[in-house]
Amino acid sequence: MSATPDFALGELMSAWTAGPAAAQAPALWAEALAPGGVEAELRLLALAGHALEIGYRPQPPKELSAAAPFPKLGLPFLSAAQRARFRRILKDMGSPSDRRELLRFLAARGRAAHPLDWAPGPNEEELPALYAAWRDWAAGAAAPAPQEILSAENWEDWGKASRVLAFEVLRGKDPAAARELLKAKISGLKAEERASMFALLSDALTEEDRPLLAEALAKDRAPSVKTVASALLKRLDVAKETSPDKAAELFIEEFLKVSRKGILKRELQIAFRKADKTAPERERFLILLMRAGLDRLAAGIEAKSRLELVEAWPHDELVYGYQLRDLLLREGKPEEIKAALRAIFGHERHLVSNHLVGELAARLPEADLLEILPELLNRNHISLDEHLGYLGPLIGRLPLEPLRKTKLWLKTKGVLTSELEAQLKNEARARNYDLVEGLRILGGALDSAGAREALDEFTRMGLSPADPRFDLLHLNAELNADPLEAAP
Repeated sequence: MSATPDFALGELMSAWTAGPAAAQAPALWAEALAPGGVEAELRLLALAGHALEIGYRPQPPKELSAAAPFPKLGLPFLSAAQRARFRRILKDMGSPSDRRELLRFLAARGRAAHPLDWAPGPNEEELPALYAAWRDWAAGAAAPAPQEILSAENWEDWGKASRVLAFEVLRGKDPAAARELLKAKISGLKAEERASMFALLSDALTEEDRPLLAEALAKDRAPSVKTVASALLKRLDVAKETSPDKAAELFIEEFLKVSRKGILKRELQIAFRKADKTAPERERFLILLMRAGLDRLAAGIEAKSRLELVEAWPHDELVYGYQLRDLLLREGKPEEIKAALRAIFGHERHLVSNHLVGELAARLPEADLLEILPELLNRNHISLDEHLGYLGPLIGRLPLEPLRKTKLWLKTKGVLTSELEAQLKNEARARNYDLVEGLRILGGALDSAGAREALDEFTRMGLSPADPRFDLLHLNAELNADPLEAAP
């Protein structure tokens, strides 16, 4: 049997999930598919599935083809000695979110991982944008992404990961051009990429996007695409049918319980009244919240100011609490963002999501962010991905001196002192998770001078500088902050 069919079954199946595909079937199938309609689509699906399973057997290619050159990144690699430390650190990290923050730390300090030490798969999305070219290469892209703006002419020159990033940039600069480009190219994309592209329409969403979204909802067979299109259409419906004042009224009535406590009833308290926290309810919550805006919500609950609303918001509530961050990112003032981050940093339990915290931190002046960081570093609960993610643009840039009075530093030193005392007494000690995590957080948070200072202090205490738990601190101390001075 033929090793390759005379038409692209993969393209046919992708076209079927995006909408009617009978017109793209091979001519030999025309009689079996007549007279058309829904029955023809079902017969087409059956024929295509049977052909894939029975008619065509994969065979190795007769000729070997050279892989595309491995893409160069915009930052130099770690040196040979630094790579050895990086491999040890990476091996000891169990979660993808920890690895993401490690890679973000390297990028912030002007370095990239070496591909022989680590390289992403094509579908690893939670990574610094720096590695999009490697994801495209892993997916089989023939060439690096173009340097110009995404367009119909160069659409096929982009790999999937780089194209999604480029589409996001285009949507921000020219929403109408992005919409028309997506309309022209959507049928050739796989479901995963279609869903990603449609989700990016949420930025600058207008009524002009409705026809494209309505067509996707009606014709696209991929559940992920239908979910995104449905959510965006609901947002448009609310914007069309509900004024901001009415949205605030409905939001407060449906979702909020507002009161004041204290003898003089001065302290504002906000809680959520909904017991039914299903996906549609969460979706309606966010739609009404974004439509109402901070000004109308503050007025609707009779808050003294928008700042009082933000301070009283239950940021640690596990279902609805984090959704205020979307609104703050859109219209929050620095003092409001600062109040929200102070509350988020101070919560002990691991939040349901790190959603937008780093982006909010990036909106604050550096002095304001440094002022509230002790709230984060004084928590009992510590987590590498949470702490480094919350630092935003300050990752790898903190001096040691402001950290000396924080619980993170004092606790880490205290546990190390206890270990030394136990060693002198020949007492066995179990691995302390908080100590390992605390040293990693310090290694990713401090600037190079702070990392060297911390290592010197630990050495003076009598600890071995070769302790592998200090690897990230050593790597930090060895990295020059200027990427131009690094050896490629």
